Amino acid sequence: MTKYYYIISIIVLALLSSCSDVKEDITVPAAVSIHGKGVLTPESAEFHGRLDESGLEVCRECHATNFSGGSSHKSCVECHADIAIHKSGILDEQSADFHGKYLAAANKDMSACTMCHGTNYQGGLSSPTCSTCHSTISVHKAGILDPASSAFHGKYMQALGVDMETCGSCHGAVFTGGLAAPTCAECHRGISVHQAGMLDQASPNFHGKYIGSNNIDLSTCSTCHGADYKGGLIAPSCITCHGSIDVHGSMTLETHGQYIADQGLEISTCSGCHGTNFEGGDSAPGCSSCHSSVAVHKTGLLDEASPYFHGKYFSENNASLNQCASCHGEDFSGGIASPGCTTCHSTINIHKDGIMDATAESFHGKYIANNNVELAACASCHGTGFTGGLAAYGCVTCHSSVGVHQTGYTDETSANFHGKYLGANSVELDACATCHGSGFEGGTASPTCLTCHATISVHKDGILDQNSDAFHGKYVDANNVNMTTCATCHGEDYAGGQSSPTCVTCHGTIGVHTADIMKSESAEFHGRYFKANDKKLNECTACHGSEYAGGTASPSCVTCHASINVHQTGLTNPSSNNFHGKFMADNNFELVSCTSCHGESFSGGMSASTCESCHSSIAVHQQGIITAGSPNFHGKYLISTNWEMDNCSTCHGASYSGGLVASTCNTCHSAASGPEACNTCHGDFNNGSMVAPPNDLAGESSTAFKGVGAHATHLYNVSVSENIQCYECHPEPESVAGHIDALPATIQFGEFTNTAATASYDFNNYTCSNTYCHGNFVFKKSESSLPVMFTADEMTGNNYSPVWNIVDGSQAACGTCHGKIDESGNLITALPNGHSGTWELNQCSTCHQGVVDDEGNIIDKMKHINGIANALGN
Repeated sequence: MTKYYYIISIIVLALLSSCSDVKEDITVPAAVSIHGKGVLTPESAEFHGRLDESGLEVCRECHATNFSGGSSHKSCVECHADIAIHKSGILDEQSADFHGKYLAAANKDMSACTMCHGTNYQGGLSSPTCSTCHSTISVHKAGILDPASSAFHGKYMQALGVDMETCGSCHGAVFTGGLAAPTCAECHRGISVHQAGMLDQASPNFHGKYIGSNNIDLSTCSTCHGADYKGGLIAPSCITCHGSIDVHGSMTLETHGQYIADQGLEISTCSGCHGTNFEGGDSAPGCSSCHSSVAVHKTGLLDEASPYFHGKYFSENNASLNQCASCHGEDFSGGIASPGCTTCHSTINIHKDGIMDATAESFHGKYIANNNVELAACASCHGTGFTGGLAAYGCVTCHSSVGVHQTGYTDETSANFHGKYLGANSVELDACATCHGSGFEGGTASPTCLTCHATISVHKDGILDQNSDAFHGKYVDANNVNMTTCATCHGEDYAGGQSSPTCVTCHGTIGVHTADIMKSESAEFHGRYFKANDKKLNECTACHGSEYAGGTASPSCVTCHASINVHQTGLTNPSSNNFHGKFMADNNFELVSCTSCHGESFSGGMSASTCESCHSSIAVHQQGIITAGSPNFHGKYLISTNWEMDNCSTCHGASYSGGLVASTCNTCHSAASGPEACNTCHGDFNNGSMVAPPNDLAGESSTAFKGVGAHATHLYNVSVSENIQCYECHPEPESVAGHIDALPATIQFGEFTNTAATASYDFNNYTCSNTYCHGNFVFKKSESSLPVMFTADEMTGNNYSPVWNIVDGSQAACGTCHGKIDESGNLITALPNGHSGTWELNQCSTCHQGVVDDEGNIIDKMKHINGIANALGN
C-alpha cells in the first residue's frame, strides 16, 4: 500500500509542476492562440501583446479578473507594475483602491494606461473605455493636437460646448498636470497663472500680480477666455469683475478708436490695464506699440520747465504731430474725449476736417487764402523754412520745392539761390505752382515769378489743354515765341533744364536733341539715335510739322531730306493726288530713296512707319530675298502664301517690269509671262518649254514622288503616240489667280483621255483607271470598213490601270493595252480582244503599214492612240 501512495504523490507533484510554466500542450480556451513559444518574445508573432480581436477578456479566465494571476498563477503585474491598480474597489469612489485615488497616491503616469485602454482611452485591446464614465475624455481623438484637424481639442471642445472645468479631474484644477496627465501649460504658457490665490488680491498669485511679475502677455489668455475675454471655451468671463473690458467686443484694432468714441468712453478708463501712460500696465498691450507718440505722456507733460514738456519731447524725439490726431482729433480739438490742443494753441484752428482735401473749403491752401492768413504765421509750428519745426508736418512732405526757401534764395551769388537750388536738387518747377500760382503769377500771397521772369507769361491756364488758345503749342506759334527762349528753363535739349518739366514726358522723341544731333559721325546723330532708341518719326511732327517742313518754329527736315516732300496731306489717301503711290510715280521717285527712313526691306527702318502695315506682301523683302538657298528667298515666301502675287504688282507693275521704279522681276523671269509663267513653279525654271517636273512644287525630282511621277514621260517623252497635253489630266487655268490653291493638284481628265467618261485617279495608290490611252477603247464592227477583221461585234482593249509613279516602261508595253503578255511580261500577242486571226507582232505592219514597222515599233505617233484604228494606209 505504501508503494501505491508513493507513486500517486509523484504523479500529483508532476501535474502541479507542469502548470507553473507555459507548455506547448497546455489546455487553454479555444479563442486564445498566443501561448506559443514566443508568448513573451516581443519580436514573435505569438507575443501576447499581439492579441487578436478576442481581446483581454479571454485572459481573465486564467489570469483573474484583475490579472493578478488566477488559476494560471501568472500575474500581469510581474511585468506591468501599473496594472496593480485593478483591485477590488477600482470603481468604488469610497474605496482606497478607487482608480482615481490609486493613481494619485502612487503618482502614476496615465500614459501607462494607454497600453491596454488605448491611446485615446476608448478601450484599446478590448479593455473598458474610460469614456463610459468620463464623457469628456472622448475629446482624445487622433488629431487632438493638430490645429488643422476637426478633432483638435480646441475645436472639439468648442463644438460640443465642453466645460473646461471637467478637464481638471485629470489635468488638475489649474491644468498643470493633475494625475500625471499632460499639463496644458506646455503649450499655453499663460495658463500657469491659475495658481491657488489667483482671485485673492492679497496673494502673490493674484492673477493681476502674477501676469505682471511673470511678464505674461494677456493675449495668451484669450485662447480659453475668448478674444474679447468674455468666456471663450466656457472659461470664466473677465467681464464678471472687469466691466470696462466690454470694450473688447466686436471691435478690431482698426475700429477700437471708433468704438471708444461711439460708446462715449473716457480713455482714462483704459489705464486700469494698459497703464496710466498707456505703455502696457499689467501686461496689457501698450498703445505705443502702434501709437509711438503716446510715449510723450510722461510726468511733466504740461510743465514747460520739465524735460518731458510735450513741445520739447516732440522736438528731441522727432515725433510727428499727426500721430497725436488719432486721440486728440484730426484738428487737435479733442477727438476721443482727449484734451483739445486749441486750449492753449488758438492758431491751430486752421486744422479743420478737410485740411488735406483739395476739394474742401477748409483745405489749408483755400483756408489761408480765404482768411488772409500769412504763411509766415505757420512757421511757428512748421518751421521757418516750413521743413517741420517742432515735429509738425513739414510742408516739404508734399511740396518738395519749398526746400528752396533757404537763406540766400534770392541772392544770385548764394549757393541757395533758387535757380541754383532748383537745378542742383532736381526740383520740378510745377511744385512751385502750388503757392506761386499755376502761371507763377503769385498764387496764395506768394511773390510772382513774373517780377523777374517776364517770359514766363506763356504759362497760362490751358497750357496743356490742346483745345485752349493758351495751349503751349498754339501760344508759341501765335505769339511767334522762339522755342530757343524756352531752353532757359527747360534746358537746351528740353529735357528739364533747371528742374523745369521735361518736354520728353509727352514728346518722347525730343530726347534726340543732344549736342551732336547734327553730327553724322556722332553716336547721337539723330538718325542713329532714332534707330538705337526705336523712335517713331511721326513723334517729330508735333514740332517739325506733319510734313516735316518746319512746324512750330522748328527746323525743316526738308532742308537736308528733299525726298521727304512726298509726305504731303493725302499721303495715305488713294483718291488724293498726294497719295504716296501717285506722288512717287508723278515725281519719278526712286523707291530706294525711301529706304533711308523706312529700311531696306521697308519694314520700318529708322523707326519710320513700316510699309507692311498696308502692303502685307512686302514682308518678303528680307535679307536673302534673291538667294535661292536662303530661308528668306522670295520664292519660298510666295509658296507659303500660295503665290498670291497681286500685292507684288502694286510696286513692281502689272507686268512685273518695274512699276513705281521698283526692281523688275523680268530680269530673272525671262519667260513671256514673267513670274506668272508655268515653269516658275513647276518644270524647268531655265526652260520655258518644260512646264512640268523634273521638279515638283516641293523641289523633288525623283519619279517616286507623286508630284513628279510620269509627268515628263507623258508631256515630253511619249514613245508610242504624240505627247499628252496638261489639260488631258488637269483643268487648264486661264490665269494665275484662282489656279494656285492647296495640294493635292486637281485631277480633271480631258475629252480624249476620258473617251468612256469613266476615267478616274486614286490618290491613295496613285492609279489611273478607265483611260482611253491605256486600253479603255471600243471599235465597233458595224462602223468599220473591214468587218472581216472582227470576231465579235466590238474590238476592245485591256483597260489597263497603270501606277503613276512607275516609269520603267513596263506599263507602256503593247500587251498592257491590247493583246496578251505572260507572267514575265513577255508579249504573247498584240491583237485586241475581238480581232480576227493569230497574227504575230511582226505581222501587224501587213495591215497597219505606216503605223508600225516589221519589228512592232511605232513609226508614226500621230496614227497610234489617236481615237482611230488606222489600217491599210489610212
